[in-house]
Amino acid sequence: MQNKFEGVKQNWLEISRTIDKLLANPDDFSVQINEVHSWLKSHLGKIQMHQSENERLMIQNISDNANRKDSFFVCDKTFKIYNNCGIQNFFSNLDIEKNENLNLIDLVDHTHRPKLQLAIEKAIEENTDIELELAIKTNVTILDRCVLHIDMMASNPQNDRFVVSIKFKGVLASQLLEYQSLILDSLPGIDIYLFDNNYNYLFVCGREKERFDLSNIEMFGKSVFDVLEKKAVRLIYPYLNKAMQGTVNEGEIRYNNEVYYLKATPVKNFKNETVAVILFSQNITNDKLLEQQLKRGREEALKADKLKSIFIANLSHEIRTPLNAIIGFSEQLDNTPLSNEQLKYNALIKKASDHLLYLVTEIVFLFKLGMGKVFIEKSPFSMADLLNEMYDFFLKQATEKNISFEIKFSDDFPEVVVGDSYRVRQILSNLLTNAINYTDKGGVKMTCTIKRDYKRRHDLQFSVSDTGIGIGRTYLRKIFDVFEQGNKFNVDFRSGAGLGLGICKRLTGLLNGKIFVTSKLKVGSTFTVILPFIKSTGKDALPKKEKQFILSEHNNLLAGKKILLADDDEHNLILSENILKRWKTDYVLVDNGKKAIDLLKRVKFDMVIVDIHMPGKNGLDVARFLHNNGNINSDTPIFFITANAFHNDIQNYLKEGFNGYLIKPFKEADFYSKLCNILDVAHEVENQPISNNNESQPHNFNVEELSKTARGDRAFFEKMINNFITNAENLQQGYESAQLMKNWKELGEKTHKAITSFKYFGLFHVVSKLEKIEDYTLRNPDFESALLLMQKTSESIKNSINQAKTALIS
Repeated sequence: MQNKFEGVKQNWLEISRTIDKLLANPDDFSVQINEVHSWLKSHLGKIQMHQSENERLMIQNISDNANRKDSFFVCDKTFKIYNNCGIQNFFSNLDIEKNENLNLIDLVDHTHRPKLQLAIEKAIEENTDIELELAIKTNVTILDRCVLHIDMMASNPQNDRFVVSIKFKGVLASQLLEYQSLILDSLPGIDIYLFDNNYNYLFVCGREKERFDLSNIEMFGKSVFDVLEKKAVRLIYPYLNKAMQGTVNEGEIRYNNEVYYLKATPVKNFKNETVAVILFSQNITNDKLLEQQLKRGREEALKADKLKSIFIANLSHEIRTPLNAIIGFSEQLDNTPLSNEQLKYNALIKKASDHLLYLVTEIVFLFKLGMGKVFIEKSPFSMADLLNEMYDFFLKQATEKNISFEIKFSDDFPEVVVGDSYRVRQILSNLLTNAINYTDKGGVKMTCTIKRDYKRRHDLQFSVSDTGIGIGRTYLRKIFDVFEQGNKFNVDFRSGAGLGLGICKRLTGLLNGKIFVTSKLKVGSTFTVILPFIKSTGKDALPKKEKQFILSEHNNLLAGKKILLADDDEHNLILSENILKRWKTDYVLVDNGKKAIDLLKRVKFDMVIVDIHMPGKNGLDVARFLHNNGNINSDTPIFFITANAFHNDIQNYLKEGFNGYLIKPFKEADFYSKLCNILDVAHEVENQPISNNNESQPHNFNVEELSKTARGDRAFFEKMINNFITNAENLQQGYESAQLMKNWKELGEKTHKAITSFKYFGLFHVVSKLEKIEDYTLRNPDFESALLLMQKTSESIKNSINQAKTALIS
């Protein structure tokens, strides 16, 4: 059988070659070509008839044996149709919902209408199902036989509603071809063409051509060069020609203000020769317009986003600049003789300014979150240092409210992790600020534990608990909404914009963490944050930790330093002059970058301080000049001050070679500490003259800063000193038992917490020793050296305690 079929294939090849020869010279063999065409058409008809009959028999067999229904509908006894299931599959031009007068009678051949009417009457009279064959006119303009079934069991004659089904007897291949033709000829916005290798139309379908007054009939059998105008031919010919060469290709063209997508595909015979080309053409004008609109919309959105960024940056800058003067001069007032009433008013100014700064910072950050401008960093940092610094900061706030405050670590809590320390601090600071703000009795505690421990990751849990006023159950679900205050419906609530918790929620999400709250009115609340951190490998380099310096009349490390400061804001120049004069520096002030550069060409300075935004030459221009090797100040450190709080901008400024920065508004203590770190004056702490180096003298214990903070409040004054005495005694006892207990980590953490209070009271001779003990126990383990230094420091701590007791009763 296989051999016979191979012989047939050879005959086909021979016929194909003959046809090719005839077509090569069509003028000479026109008669023979027509005869071949007639012969092929005759045999093709035989094959189609055979296939149609087989298909008809198969469909008839399935139709007769299967209990299927093509459509169901409900009508009344006049055959007015109310609803249906499936009738549009055969009558797609019908709209049951819109056409209230749709009637089956209109679809039935007129010769069968009486037959249909008698059937419904008989079904009603005899209350029995009726089936009858009808001829119905379908969409393809042919009469089709169907079986109509009136189902009386499912009907409701009392309400004049009857269930009727239709089953078509069968669809022949010829009918399917008509359906296909109907679909292809009705394609909206699309044309499909089949070309022979002489670019003649062999097949045409679609309705887009009607736009140019072309029809299928007038195109069929003609050449593309005869049908289309030259402009259109020039546009589509490259696609057709490339397909004739055997390559699929596609692209877009514009013709008569319409845009078309073209795709040309070669049709090949069994010898892989291209014998025809299919060209697909789709009108995509509306799509292109939509694309342009989307592009314009995106550009406008980006422009609006940029304008919003500029607006927020300007808003932040314009508010921070005068705030710097307000906060700065308020601090300077504390250095002048003030009455108790004036101290009170100045304290209110400070409090209001700090609150305004908080609001500006949070609102700007909230906008940055909404604009997707907040980026998460992954760098190694000391979790222990971060939490200890937070303890120092919030202990003061808690003490002022006369409530307790503590931070507790689990024994296995990691000291170093990889993550975004700035965002972690932001989340925890917001939670602790709220907790202290809403707590008047009892205290606030933060517990830090490992929630889950993976091979390369820690999930750390931070729980902030308070004994405050609590949150009602109804408002717990709203507590993390921005601008919502869960406690605003309580009798006792605190004012605020309701930004902190909303920011915590969003930041926690950015860090892939979780945050939730439990609370009970008049009992307190617990906010829990779970954050993932990459484990430290031990090789991660921690950023250099800045040391804290406290300025006092006995310990001025910047005296005599030659400093150049450039700022165009008059108030900031006056404030800077007051500060630099009090520090006893050798300073020069200028109001623009050009004057600063002129001075740097001829005068050597120890430090250069610039504002970033100045007219003409700005702070960046000064930094670029400074780092040119051709000037005398090329190795002079440069520090910038700016009211721009955007992190990305700050990082870009630092790339210009700045050694440090402060964001306006800033506190004098922070300014002093920053400059001391940059100028590397840390080694001078131990050698500063402190009241003739006599540790036993009472005035070594300096209460200057405490007096400013207390503002005449004797109870607060005594409480702060008593806290110092308690903590110092606890530290001394730990040092004395160190040889026996050897609890180095615990002693290191106690030492760290004590450093701030010893600095606060001007005990720098003790601070230098404590910092070394902290280093030996927590960072660079050397327990033998730590033990020796603890023994030496114990006596100094005892003397400091005695001095504190003397200050308490004086």
